[in-house]
Order: sequence, then structure tokens, then C-alpha cells
Amino acid sequence: MFLSLQELDYKEFRMFAMACIDRQNEIDKQSREKALALSRQQDIKEKKKRFKAMLKDGSLEEILETMKRKG
Repeated sequence: MFLSLQELDYKEFRMFAMACIDRQNEIDKQSREKALALSRQQDIKEKKKRFKAMLKDGSLEEILETMKRKG
């Protein structure tokens, strides 16, 4: 049920407007969190893909050997 602006006094209108702003901020926050989670998932997938490629072509072994020699 929606009320027209004429039916609201200033205090009610202000409370309504603040509730709308709070709700929009909540929606925006959820959207940002969802986008960040998706970005992290894509980053993990890309790292796994690179790691598998390094295992396949042998470059990972070279890196590990270099690290052993330095450490």
C-alpha cells in the first residue's frame, strides 16, 4: 500500500525517505559483496589453471628447485 505525499506529514515523509535510502544502501552493499565473491572465484579458477599449466610444462619444478637452492 503506497501513500501519496499529501497524506504524509514531513516527519513521516522523512522517515520513509530514510528507510528507502537505507534499503538501497543495503541492496548496493549486497551487490558489491556478490561481485567481489564472483571476482575472487574467477581469480581462484585462473590461478588453478595457471598452476596446472605450470605442472604440465615443468616450469613449476624449475621454480621449486630455484627456491630450494636459495633457501
